[in-house]
Amino acid sequence: KGMRKAIAEHMHRSLSISAQLTVMGEIDMTEVVKLRKSLVDQAKVFATRITYTDIFVFVIAKLLRDHPIINSSLIDNEIKLWENINIGVAVALEEGLIVPVVKDADKKSLMEISQTVRTLAEKAREGKLVPSDVTGGTFTITNLGAIVGGYIFAPAIINQPESAILGIGGITERAVVREGQIVV
Repeated sequence: KGMRKAIAEHMHRSLSISAQLTVMGEIDMTEVVKLRKSLVDQAKVFATRITYTDIFVFVIAKLLRDHPIINSSLIDNEIKLWENINIGVAVALEEGLIVPVVKDADKKSLMEISQTVRTLAEKAREGKLVPSDVTGGTFTITNLGAIVGGYIFAPAIINQPESAILGIGGITERAVVREGQIVV
């Protein structure tokens, strides 16, 4: 019923009208973890507490500028390259999932992105989003690690009419081989 029904219908439509390709992999987040810790230590200076989602929005926005074909939609059998880079950030609510949009994310500083994401998430949880807060997205990020925690891989369904979505899992310590040695 309600929001959950609308989400299911939207996701089903996406699966039926677009090719869904899921690529899964792992990346070493050691340097990003160090960067975030440094930024969190300076939260009072920045007047915001930077999250991993904020960092991903910032980085993806810059990458989309360099790779505009990903910041596109298929409309009437033509590829439309969007001039604006508007990144949707999935926010989990008790009644479902909503995707408010960080408009012109590529033009914002990391601090501006953090403040925008925080404001949009608060509005979502308080039921105060307006249509302009949830429309115009050109790419979506969904952070499953923030919801589930730990090690997880799960396919994410493209938020139409966008052409791609990035699903992020949890950040965990893993045994890896470096210079012939197994290390954490």
